[in-house]
Amino acid sequence: MRRTSSTPSPAQGSFAALRGGRLAAAAIVTALDSGGAASRQRLAPYAAARRSVFRDKRVLERVAGLSVTRPMLMRRFTRRLAARPGVADLWVGAAGGRVSVRTLFSPRHLAALLF
Repeated sequence: MRRTSSTPSPAQGSFAALRGGRLAAAAIVTALDSGGAASRQRLAPYAAARRSVFRDKRVLERVAGLSVTRPMLMRRFTRRLAARPGVADLWVGAAGGRVSVRTLFSPRHLAALLF
């Protein structure tokens, strides 16, 4: 497969896989320590923890995916980021996990991006 700038790096999913594995291991140990099989009910805390841990990143991925499929939106977005390097740094930081995704959607940063 030819790699392009939009082709995901193999390393991008590594953190999620490792973090998800740790969450699953903790849930399985807890379920088995309480006796009996690791049933769906006993593993329910894993599903909730996984949703919680990855929620913000999934929002960022959806916003990025939406902009990629809408060229006009992507042009506007990239122009705004070019004009506001500090906001661009936040987006890059959030994509890399160094900045909270919630920071991007604060009223202050949304206003900087939109106006």
